[in-house]
Amino acid sequence: MKQCLLLTLLLTVAFGAYSQQTDLDSAEVAIRKQSINDILAREKGKLHDSIIADYYIQLADYAVNDYDYNLAIRYCDSALLNKSKLSLDKRVDLIETKATYLRSSGKSGDGIKLLLEILKELESKKRFDLSAGLNRRVGTIFLKMNDLANAEYHLRASIRHAQKNKDRETEGYARMSLGNRFKKEDRFAEAEEQYKASIDIGKAIGNKRLLAGNYNNFGSLLRKQGEIDEARKYYLKAVEMNIASGNDKWLSYNYNNLGNLSDAENKYQEALNYFLQSIEIKDRLGDLGGKVQTLSNVADAYQNLGDFKKAYTYQKEYSTLKDSLDRLNNIAENKKLAAQFQSEKREARIRQLALQDKYNQDKIDNQKEQLSYQNTIAWILSIGIVLVFIIAVLLWRTTVNRKRINAQLVEKNAQIDRQHREILDSINYASRIQNSILPGNEHRKELLPDHAILFKPKDIISGDFYVCDSANEHIFFGTVDCTGHGVPGAMVSLVASSHINKTIHEYELTDPGEILTRLNDEIPNALNGSDESINDGMDMAMCVLDLGAMQMNFAGAYQNCWVLASTESLERRIFEDVNAVLHEGNDFGILELKGERRGIGRSTMNAPFSTQSIELAKGDVILLSSDGYPDQFGGPRNKKFKVRELRNLVLKQAGSSPVQIVNTLDTTLKEWMDKTDQIDDVCVFVVRV
Repeated sequence: MKQCLLLTLLLTVAFGAYSQQTDLDSAEVAIRKQSINDILAREKGKLHDSIIADYYIQLADYAVNDYDYNLAIRYCDSALLNKSKLSLDKRVDLIETKATYLRSSGKSGDGIKLLLEILKELESKKRFDLSAGLNRRVGTIFLKMNDLANAEYHLRASIRHAQKNKDRETEGYARMSLGNRFKKEDRFAEAEEQYKASIDIGKAIGNKRLLAGNYNNFGSLLRKQGEIDEARKYYLKAVEMNIASGNDKWLSYNYNNLGNLSDAENKYQEALNYFLQSIEIKDRLGDLGGKVQTLSNVADAYQNLGDFKKAYTYQKEYSTLKDSLDRLNNIAENKKLAAQFQSEKREARIRQLALQDKYNQDKIDNQKEQLSYQNTIAWILSIGIVLVFIIAVLLWRTTVNRKRINAQLVEKNAQIDRQHREILDSINYASRIQNSILPGNEHRKELLPDHAILFKPKDIISGDFYVCDSANEHIFFGTVDCTGHGVPGAMVSLVASSHINKTIHEYELTDPGEILTRLNDEIPNALNGSDESINDGMDMAMCVLDLGAMQMNFAGAYQNCWVLASTESLERRIFEDVNAVLHEGNDFGILELKGERRGIGRSTMNAPFSTQSIELAKGDVILLSSDGYPDQFGGPRNKKFKVRELRNLVLKQAGSSPVQIVNTLDTTLKEWMDKTDQIDDVCVFVVRV
């Protein structure tokens, strides 16, 4: 707790210092902008066009610092006003800068159009020294947009032009990006070919950063194919290259990848050591964004090692840092919106003043014509009238400005209130959307007349959800635990729900093992939409009932299935070819069907999930649960509830209805938590046959 409070205090102090520094820098920036404008006005017609362009780009950079992208784009247009007098290299730099600002302002299409136009000119003039690098950067943009066809086209063009210009470095980076493109579609052989070619180039030109990037990406490719030992070798090579080149930021990510490999092999102490090395570097670099996920990995490692106190400490630090970064991002976004609003207001004010100036000038001209025909007394009277008019205008403008400033303050406060309400409304609406994917009570009662569900999201929206459906004379029910909770978990849950529905109704799968295998193939492709690999997925338990034959098929990914029945009833049945453990107590027993120890979308194993089949008897109670219930901290020693305690609690409820079991679970969890915060979503599904 002390570490969390200290972290919050440091972030608060850092942000306050940043705000003060920004205020001080604002005065210096204002002086510099005025100095540049003075030079442009004073030396008009004397400066070389390239120098003028450099001054306008400086002004554009200052506008971007204030999030005023529209003003930055206008400065770029001013820099390109006499583009025919600029060198082609200079024009390419200016157009790339303008395209960047267009994309930042939400006009990605216009930015890409600009780049494609200048590319066409470069290729027509055979300026391969410029087109090679620009094609690579355009290909990378399309890759981030997941437009793989256009990304491949421009990356291959970059390779051809770099070869013509003998630019080995650009060719190496283009091949690495092309390998990333093929990796997105699991085209492993083609991706490997590009990475190896890029590695050969890196060795030939002695570019350690190029080698480090390729070793890391090739390691991820091998990991995706389940070649863990080979993946580790390449990650370690990436570590060696990043140490040699002093690239500490990517070195920290290499250690994180090595930690994930060790964790997947249950080498928890080794994984912890790598994660702690990654955090040490990120602390030194001030990389708070990268530190967030690694904190979660450290918490999981300590939990797997049985050190629940440290697991809880790091989990709290992760939540605190993540919430703090989210708040800082919201502040930056609000500042960007405010700058855009002020830019639009400023432009409207400029147009208004221009019209007012024209009106005043016309009026003064008319007065001068009349005054030329009047005598000295008329001149004196006219001057007096003009002075009175000027004073009146000044007073009027002062009043208008005061009212405008007051109105802006009122509007800004109202805007902040609206944003707050909109955020809450959006989250509540997202909750209604998420609830719409959950099966309704009447539908569940129709399929499973005697059942009950304990569903307690940690936040308004949840990363856990439950399944209850029917198809082809089979009844499907299960629990799903997606990575994370709140908004991130809910987003993953929408993707997962859609694909589960697809496997049941479109693919018409009735075997739970085949359903989980199909989800394991499709979920990673649905979530990975950029160069970076997203390590999101889900844990799941799926049961398929054939009530006519009194048979149940089960498959699990990091989740088990409990069948509660009398010991006598269980002993009469023969359970063959099932991975199960029997727990007995009070003349009743729980047959625990074991799910596989790997998740969906996060495992390096590509083997199919297996299905376990058992015979059911009337009165059997089936229970499925996510890890939210047993992982909840609480009690007098602030420890986890644990699976063993949950099993004992269910055994004590033997003979009770599903509703009574769920009510007992709910009451016990509340008493266990007391004043402790809920740390994860909770989902328990109980069915009596």
